[in-house]
Amino acid sequence: MYALFVATVLSGCSPVDAQPDPDDGGGETAEETPLDYRDAAPQWTAEEAVAELEGVFALGWPSPTAARAVFQELMAFGDAECPGNDLTFINTLDGCFSESGYWYMGLGEFAWTSTERNTDGAAYLEDALRTINGDFEILTPDGREYTSGGLMEMVRSTYSDHTAALTNVRGSWQWTGSDEGWFMAGTSSDLRTGAQTGGGSESLSFNGSYGVDHTYAYFDQLVMSSTCDWQTNGGVVTLRQDDASTTVLTFADDCSGCATVTWDGEDLGVACADWSAYGPVILAATMGVR
Repeated sequence: MYALFVATVLSGCSPVDAQPDPDDGGGETAEETPLDYRDAAPQWTAEEAVAELEGVFALGWPSPTAARAVFQELMAFGDAECPGNDLTFINTLDGCFSESGYWYMGLGEFAWTSTERNTDGAAYLEDALRTINGDFEILTPDGREYTSGGLMEMVRSTYSDHTAALTNVRGSWQWTGSDEGWFMAGTSSDLRTGAQTGGGSESLSFNGSYGVDHTYAYFDQLVMSSTCDWQTNGGVVTLRQDDASTTVLTFADDCSGCATVTWDGEDLGVACADWSAYGPVILAATMGVR
């Protein structure tokens, strides 16, 4: 990972020297074929597209709290020489084994801040920031692997009458020892999830790209809320097909959980699902509760 590999030409000639002269007939010239989507077709029906998105939610939701907990758990098996301390990789670019037999390689750290203050008169506010970032690999003696190339961040603000949280999940993350589907499968994302509780209601919003278990989705202001019994309430989700074309799910803002599904401008119909099981799970992951 992140290492730079340089190929060496063993024959001693340069890559330029190795190219055939187009005028001497000594080689064939490959012709570039432009991408052609004329044979593309919808990969899913409307019902199948909604089921594909359901499968994404069924894997659980990326949680900086979960990523941090595993990081701290595995770093506890290190020592002063490898990786250096229990929060930060130190001098591990080439990789090292700790005395306990754990392998650490790369760069990684966990950091946090917490601020308490009064604002707007009597409105009490506590800001909590938890961040884990790096480009690292940790291997356990029994073969489990934790790999990361990115950043996970959770910001939670507690007011006198409500709590708001925002998580950012960027880059790739995987822990093969996890019992959470998204973490076990691994994710490659630039995903922001917002959550709010208080005033008798709870809500979630989703924005950004999320790839997990061979499904790739882009969220644009998708909303779920407890006032809708955790059904979807507006927003758009774009699913990438295997041929790189896209299927678009435009959700109604009537708490129905239904979406109008299109592919390349072609109307595939309306499909609905019961999303109520996913909202509370994602709310807990976003708020930092495990």
